[in-house]
Amino acid sequence: MYAGKYKAVATLILTPKEVADYAASNFSPNGEIDSLLSVKFDEICSMKELIKNIPEYKLKNARKIYVNARICRGYLFRHIMRSRPSLKQKLKNIPGSHRLICQVETPSRKNRKYKNIDIGFTSNGKYEPKDGSLINCSIRETWEEARIKLKNSHFHPTFQLDKRSQLGLESLPLHFNYGPVFCYILIL
Repeated sequence: MYAGKYKAVATLILTPKEVADYAASNFSPNGEIDSLLSVKFDEICSMKELIKNIPEYKLKNARKIYVNARICRGYLFRHIMRSRPSLKQKLKNIPGSHRLICQVETPSRKNRKYKNIDIGFTSNGKYEPKDGSLINCSIRETWEEARIKLKNSHFHPTFQLDKRSQLGLESLPLHFNYGPVFCYILIL
């Protein structure tokens, strides 16, 4: 799948709880991403539940940099959930045995890009010509941000775009040692 007119991808990984918990607990901050969360979809939709997933000290540290810092869902996540009710409905039907792997971006003195603690997709980023395809863009961005190594061979060869909008969604079966993982790529 070549980029064409699309400029970016967002990758959302859905996996059995054990795999998501493992990814989140073994993640090391990388300068842009503070941590990963293993959450149910309803936890990311409810601010009350979402706040429970962020340790209080992280919010205190964020407020040392930006006094009005708060915990929120990232812009891209909010935009896609508003514009894609069918996706939101599909994510509501995730079995209780599975979790989403979400990234947590926090303000820092080095990186003033974030003013809030933003929680969003596993990874997202701009397509670069060296990527050659949107799948390669997703692989690169997921590694750079979430430190989860995906391979081109994990992706299903047919990649369907939703013709009704500029966003596409495809379930891509991946396999790790811990069991099946489903990777959704949202094309922006």
